[in-house]
Amino acid sequence: MEIYFVANETATSVEAKCNFRVQGLRPELWNPQTGELSPLAAYQETAAGMAIPLRLEASGSTFVVFSPQAKPFDAVVNFTRDGQPVVPLSQPPEIKIIKGAYGVPGDATRGPS
Repeated sequence: MEIYFVANETATSVEAKCNFRVQGLRPELWNPQTGELSPLAAYQETAAGMAIPLRLEASGSTFVVFSPQAKPFDAVVNFTRDGQPVVPLSQPPEIKIIKGAYGVPGDATRGPS
């Protein structure tokens, strides 16, 4: 299992195709307030891993959890309405992770080592 925290540090909402170096696992969104896991239907397996379209509200964040599949699952690769793409998987800008940090802010005992 792999868990990623994705955050939007801007004051506006953003839609982007996020690339993860994960293969052979199924993506889900995790809500830490409720503990609910929601499977993602729209994602694309690539040679480098997995591309997932995400929408984050202003200053919003989410956890993306990748876990083994219990049974085979066919991902949705295209949504259209009236012949127009609803979720274009190749159109949104990619988010490039420039800096990654982990730990608890202000707590030196639970930070990076």
